[in-house]
Amino acid sequence: MQAWLLYDATEVERNRRYIGFYFEECEKRGISLTLLTAQELTPACGPQGLSILQNGQRLAPPDFVVFRAVAPVLQKQLERMGVPVYNSAAVSDVCNNKMLTYQLARSLGLTTMETRFISTQAAQPGLPYPLVVKPVDGKGGRGVCLVRDDAEFRAAATALGQPYCLVQQEANMPGRDVRVYVIGHTIRAAMLRRSDKDFRSNFCLGGQASVYPLSPKETQMVQKLADAMDFGFVGIDFVFHNGQMVFNEIEDVVGARMLYIYTDLNIVGEYLDWILTRIRRESILL
Repeated sequence: MQAWLLYDATEVERNRRYIGFYFEECEKRGISLTLLTAQELTPACGPQGLSILQNGQRLAPPDFVVFRAVAPVLQKQLERMGVPVYNSAAVSDVCNNKMLTYQLARSLGLTTMETRFISTQAAQPGLPYPLVVKPVDGKGGRGVCLVRDDAEFRAAATALGQPYCLVQQEANMPGRDVRVYVIGHTIRAAMLRRSDKDFRSNFCLGGQASVYPLSPKETQMVQKLADAMDFGFVGIDFVFHNGQMVFNEIEDVVGARMLYIYTDLNIVGEYLDWILTRIRRESILL
């Protein structure tokens, strides 16, 4: 079986150890894995149909792709060529647009902080300060700013360099959140992230982490989201407000450093087993 592990070129070096886990686990399962970057591949279409080019040469499509980049045209090209892609383009479209994720969460009855989708040219945010300014497509806490007045809002919104942004009421327990790891429709782990130095608690920004036992109510909340979409492997994040977990975002290209440091879970192996089971099941149904 042939598989591609597809990354953004800028993320490869930072993720070498994690990429190594994929090669180790694929070898155990008899999967020949190739690491590729979105930047080196060209989606093409013509008289011979759809294809993926590398250095002008057509590549034979793999049996599946683990997609660890944000490159929707390439992702959808592969799917239209009949290649199973995980996460799917449908999942990535929602997860990489924060407003779409809030729409999904609220439609399922989950609590969110008060949030507005506004032009970055707006003079005022329309919410009382302090508030959080977020890029619509941001991840890993990048571009997220806490602002306290109109001048700070204007500076933060302009710095994003995008036509729209999100403005959001700040949770009143900053520097603390929970990431729940989900494979398919199954909750696999939950990690509490904490920071005493930043209102953002992201582990990649220096936050601390520990295993978090979800309560039955919290588990039910997460399961609603897990059942609502056809996830491959995602992280669902929650902040704390008034002592309660409140939905924050869904990470499509989710990191797993915390799991390998603080738990015994082999999340890459589990994910590959889930992919293989799904491919076999779908081939039987065809």
